[in-house]
Amino acid sequence: MSDSRIGKKIISSHSLLLLAVFVVSHLAISIVQLMMYGGGHPLTKLVGSLPIFVQVIACSIYAFVIYSVIGYLLVIAYPRHKENLVKGLDRAALILAIIFLVVFLFAYIYSWITIRHNMWVIYTFLNPIFGTLMFTTMKPDWMSLLWIVSAIIPSVSLAFGMFLRLKHEGVV
Repeated sequence: MSDSRIGKKIISSHSLLLLAVFVVSHLAISIVQLMMYGGGHPLTKLVGSLPIFVQVIACSIYAFVIYSVIGYLLVIAYPRHKENLVKGLDRAALILAIIFLVVFLFAYIYSWITIRHNMWVIYTFLNPIFGTLMFTTMKPDWMSLLWIVSAIIPSVSLAFGMFLRLKHEGVV
């Protein structure tokens, strides 16, 4: 029984480097978001009283634009060998999405079991662009599961922004 994957790297060094870049970029965005708005969110007054699907869509568009611009700028800042960015882009985005998804699901399940809202504070600090709006508007019902989009948008939009710039430069 020999497996062809034994001895091969499942995650390449390019993916790990890009994952580190994604995490550092996300931390920078998070720090700026928290320093600018504290525990609040710029969209709270606009969408706070609207149905949850409108809140999710509005916050997703807001986050998509921010993360896409950062992804675009990351490629500009990358000095050379931009072909290497293409090699690990999908895996790095997938790993970041899985990390956010696991934390989101843990916080969601914990808040349902214990009927406590305090677990969302952890998710708010991990993903403040979504978390600060979620924390102020989340109610314990099944519709709040729509916020699962918040686990995917950061990595997808970072990858999208990077892809746009790589396409513009003719690498892809």
